[in-house]
Amino acid sequence: MKLSKCTIAITAGLALFASVPAATVAASPVEQPNVVLILTDDMGYSDLSCFGGEIPTPNICELAENGSKLVDYYTNPMSAPTRSMLMTGVDNHKAGLGNMPPLMSANQLGQPGYEGILNNRVATVAEMLKEGGYSTYMAGKWHLGATPQSSPLGRGFTHSFAFTGGGISHFGDQLPLNPFEAPFFFYMEDGKRVDTLPADFYSTDFYTDQVVKYIGDTATDKPFFTYLAYTAPHDPLHAPDEWIAKFDDGRYDVGYDVIRKRRLENVKKLGLVAEDTPDVVNNKDYKPWDMLSEKEQKRSAKKMAIYAAMIANLDHNIGRLVQHLKDIGEYENTRFIYTHDNGTNPKPGSNYTGNVPKFFEQFDNSLENMGRPNSYVSYEAGWAEAGTTPFSFYKTTSGQGGVRVPLIISGSDIAVKGEFVESGNIHVTDITPTILDWANIEKPKTRNGVKLHEFSGRTLVPFLTGKEKQVRSEDEYIAIELNDYKLVIKGDYKLRAMSAAHIRTEGRDWKLFNIANDPAEQTDIAEKEPEKLAELVALYNEYATEVGIVDKDLAYPTMYHRQTWTIREGRLTENPDKK
Repeated sequence: MKLSKCTIAITAGLALFASVPAATVAASPVEQPNVVLILTDDMGYSDLSCFGGEIPTPNICELAENGSKLVDYYTNPMSAPTRSMLMTGVDNHKAGLGNMPPLMSANQLGQPGYEGILNNRVATVAEMLKEGGYSTYMAGKWHLGATPQSSPLGRGFTHSFAFTGGGISHFGDQLPLNPFEAPFFFYMEDGKRVDTLPADFYSTDFYTDQVVKYIGDTATDKPFFTYLAYTAPHDPLHAPDEWIAKFDDGRYDVGYDVIRKRRLENVKKLGLVAEDTPDVVNNKDYKPWDMLSEKEQKRSAKKMAIYAAMIANLDHNIGRLVQHLKDIGEYENTRFIYTHDNGTNPKPGSNYTGNVPKFFEQFDNSLENMGRPNSYVSYEAGWAEAGTTPFSFYKTTSGQGGVRVPLIISGSDIAVKGEFVESGNIHVTDITPTILDWANIEKPKTRNGVKLHEFSGRTLVPFLTGKEKQVRSEDEYIAIELNDYKLVIKGDYKLRAMSAAHIRTEGRDWKLFNIANDPAEQTDIAEKEPEKLAELVALYNEYATEVGIVDKDLAYPTMYHRQTWTIREGRLTENPDKK
């Protein structure tokens, strides 16, 4: 995608970290900034008001005005693999999350890079910062291990309050996302399980309270790293009544088709896509809005109102954190990174394993009670694709809507502020090297006697400070794979393959797009440019070999289909009692 109002041109630049025996500090603590890393869960490209959305997000957008709005940033299409790369700077197939654990086929289970938790061949950014003199704090969704050793405490955080799994009630009742995950996904504080939450618990509010408490009421000489990983707006869709009331006023009664078109027009006005960029073609995962019954429309609009309330509340809490840092005199010495783990969630709650109709009998999902405690409703594919405007598809897929999300980097020493910036493609593995570069800390070569993987990513600091004109050259590429969804991006071209189900409906494995001219991937040019197709397929094969991808064998059922797997000692293990 080419910016109509491009701020920074695309040329070349490569900066990798050298490896040394131990994490070392190359500057005094005074020269080390605080770092706040904020991650939201299942949120769309245009959900921010400064990226074309109608949901007000003034506090996030204020951060953007004091930094760069990076528009060509890529993650993995699902949660835990993205988080593994975010925390380590290493490709998920090396870090231990080669596939989402419940989706692994038996031939993947236990293979190197498919441990289901962060393995010991990577160090987390928290571990490296802590060894380099930082206080390290975390609140929110971890999703990288549920034992004391694999928890945030075990992986380098001084203090943490974390949810170990994929999803849970946002209120204090701790009702599970699905019964399959319930036994081994729970809250932990500083490595110990938390069984009871405060009566007024709401996830976004509480996580923010925790990091404010950890940071403290006064400035200190010791720098801190804070990882605030909100579970909002992941389903179940929950928000306090007063927040839902702000958006349940009929504004979403027009439906997702209208909202998507409105957002596309806003994105065009911002210069993020060309004026002639078309709307996406309905991909048949959802009905056109006018084909829904009146009752279906009312329920669907209410879901979107709750979703908007969750985002507005999230923005409010980010504002609370920023104000706290200003109040204690730490704001000017803090660098902020804000982003999302992947695109929007198109799946209903019934998609999760074990969520048969009987499971939902415990909830009151009446129109009046939706969004309150003891309710369980989910976002829908129609709203999800509207949320990823101007792109197509969403979470779990290799479509742009699944992997391309906003990235805001804010603070001092950012060369371009308040502008949309095209970088030459940034990958989630670039975040940890960037933070270490800010902190003047070098990556260790070994840890606890184990040789560590080299970074897959690179520091963004030369680019952010204007010393280099781009992050990756047009001769370099980004590749992503998860659960048979695959992609390669090189320059303006993108190679894409969907899962087996989509391959059957689309009739071909690989498709090729020029995403500069066709950001929503509406026109496959594979037959017109066979040489480019072959080039990118070869690059994918190179990537697959380098990171050790174990292709999913469809002859083997996944954990979700068989439910014969459990977690023992923090590792996925076959359960002989359930065969």
